[in-house]
Amino acid sequence: MADTGIHTMMHDGVCIITLMRADKRNALTQPMYAALTDAVTAAGEDPAVSVIRLRGDGADFTAGNDLNDLQVLAQAGEAVETQPVFRFLHAVV
Repeated sequence: MADTGIHTMMHDGVCIITLMRADKRNALTQPMYAALTDAVTAAGEDPAVSVIRLRGDGADFTAGNDLNDLQVLAQAGEAVETQPVFRFLHAVV
């Protein structure tokens, strides 16, 4: 399986999702947003999960979006609704 930049584990009803790009201050990429969407959706459908905890590895939670990744995404011209970042936001809601 490809490295998505996130790690998910369960502990006592808590789904812990960790951003794993400490060297980049956990800046978020589109593959990370896709993996986060999958993790949040799976946790939301799991009756054993009471809480989702989102954390960052290292000293920073997240620096926000990876700007290089956003530039590539903007040049691709995809419809906004299909982009992983927006699918993640809808999953969180």
